Amino acid sequence: MDPGDMPFSPVDVVGFGPVTWDSFLTLPRLPLANERIRAIRAHGSAGGVIPLAMIGLHRWGLRC
Repeated sequence: MDPGDMPFSPVDVVGFGPVTWDSFLTLPRLPLANERIRAIRAHGSAGGVIPLAMIGLHRWGLRC
């Protein structure tokens, strides 16, 4: 199929791949070997290679 014959697409790029959950912990200090310490703060956000690439492409002006 010639690209000029393809139907109009409302997006420039589509990403397929896994989405992961990133966890960020703020610790009062580095723990010693085999030591457990309580985190001061915890934050989580969606992540992964494909979602990160899609965000970058969108910021460059592509329709994702």
